[in-house]
Amino acid sequence: MISKVQLNVRDWDEKTIERTTSHIKSANKLNIPDRRLLSLELSLSSLLTSINGSNIFEAAFELNTLSFIKQVDFISKLVYDIELMMLSIERNIPYYTWLSFLRAQNDKCRKIIYALKRFDANEWLLIFEMWYYFEILNKFRLESGFQSLNESTFDVSFTHFDTWQEKNIERLTQLKFDTHQSTVSALKVQNKDLYQSIAKKHKLKEKIYWKHMIENNIGFFSKAFPILIVNEDDFNHLEAGHYQALFYLSANHVNVNILQGFETIHTYIPEENITKEQIDLSLSDEYFAQDKTIAEIPMSNRLAFIKKIALSMLSFGVKPTIYHLRNSSIISYANDFFNKAMEDYLYDCGIKKILLDNSVFDTLVATLLDVSKPSFVVTEDYLLNSFNGDDFLLQRKAILQIESSGSKIINVDNTAIMLKLWPEINEIFNLLKSANIINNKTDQKNQMLLEFSK
Repeated sequence: MISKVQLNVRDWDEKTIERTTSHIKSANKLNIPDRRLLSLELSLSSLLTSINGSNIFEAAFELNTLSFIKQVDFISKLVYDIELMMLSIERNIPYYTWLSFLRAQNDKCRKIIYALKRFDANEWLLIFEMWYYFEILNKFRLESGFQSLNESTFDVSFTHFDTWQEKNIERLTQLKFDTHQSTVSALKVQNKDLYQSIAKKHKLKEKIYWKHMIENNIGFFSKAFPILIVNEDDFNHLEAGHYQALFYLSANHVNVNILQGFETIHTYIPEENITKEQIDLSLSDEYFAQDKTIAEIPMSNRLAFIKKIALSMLSFGVKPTIYHLRNSSIISYANDFFNKAMEDYLYDCGIKKILLDNSVFDTLVATLLDVSKPSFVVTEDYLLNSFNGDDFLLQRKAILQIESSGSKIINVDNTAIMLKLWPEINEIFNLLKSANIINNKTDQKNQMLLEFSK
């Protein structure tokens, strides 16, 4: 279409140049319009109609009362713009092909594509699958009437989770065994002394620093021990390509000359030194099984056990609110509204909110250490962090661990509370609605609903 318009414009331009002189002479001598001028003007009008109909330009062109010479300038500018457009298309064929494809899609497909534009194109398929499966689960939830998490749901999820973990551990163990066998066999040929030291626990003939041993045998160590963690140490001759990531427990003495040999560099920051800057990931204790409560554990081992429990309770990004009462203590993960209501209700019981001026970890340990008072742990929607359900199985494991250690778990189910209060909420809405009912006969104003989406 653009090529056809371009040919028509050039043809009109060539005819204009040929007839300009004769027309001016004719106009000056006779002072009457020339039929050739009228023919050119009609051709120009038809050309502009075709251009406007093609929607090539955002603004429509109009044939006004410009003088003939100004019309010639106008056409010259139009020819220049079309030639520039053709050049842009030739140099950006992939973009215009994509634009043509996008415009050919229906509204639903375009919305999906616009949403995916914010992410890396290599992850589009994965993101779309996640969204698709989420919609399926959400549809199932609505159709089956499933409103919230419950204990039976957790039991089924734990069964699947444990089965998956067992299969995963078996697979990784077998992979580790197969890799270890071939790695040790290769070491036996490459470095017999090191092989004797590792496989048969023979002492090395000469003393050697571990970092030098790793540098000299990096092929073996990178396969046998794929994670490299160092503490204020450096490697001067660490061959690149074996370790992808380097973990520093302290970044005070980092050998910058070897950093280009790694894809990522990780630095461990203790919790008390973490500021508000974003961190990539955090380390926390995994679930550990126990069959005794805190009170049943001997005093010599009780503090270490409580510290593990406290670390587990702080591993999900939420700091609890701690209360002390006359005969018990409360560790609440509920929202501020619930906590304030609980404070008012238990005021006569001597409830006192503990201000966490110091480390919340130390306060939590001190609270759990006092076994003379029973402790209650208040969860919200069955979780310690109800705003992040991605790791809900790990949170549930931690809650079961807390419960088995002797604490009483009390859950605040927001969905159940809202369902019980819904009749009262509807009465409030009806009162508000009654004062704002629109009378179509007397009030001609219509309300328009606008929906915005990212």
